[in-house]
Amino acid sequence: MLPTKIIASALMCAASWLSTTAQVPDSVYIFSYAESGKSGLRLAVSDNGVNWTSLGDGMNFVTSDFGSWGGSATSKKMYSPRLYFSNGDKKWHAIWQVTPSGGTYAHAVSDNLIDWRPQTFFRDLDTEG
Repeated sequence: MLPTKIIASALMCAASWLSTTAQVPDSVYIFSYAESGKSGLRLAVSDNGVNWTSLGDGMNFVTSDFGSWGGSATSKKMYSPRLYFSNGDKKWHAIWQVTPSGGTYAHAVSDNLIDWRPQTFFRDLDTEG
């Protein structure tokens, strides 16, 4: 769970971004990204799908819990993250590889993109030798 101060900062950044647009849009695009293996899941918003503004000044909204601290070079890393909203359960889902070569994945669920449930991990049986 993120500290309240960080959450408040991220929400203030989003509000600040919306107040700088000429007209407040009725909806925005959300883009999720990560510096592969160097950061957690980050969010950016756009009202036109062309110009993007990072939320929370590039803070990580989700980080990988896979592996041990001080473990291998791939511990606690996030590769190729995907974020989607499920109309079925009305929740946000994040899925990412936990190693550069794939094979093991992580999954996290959120109602609001701020509070995330504990992560689950699974292996892709098609990539195992």
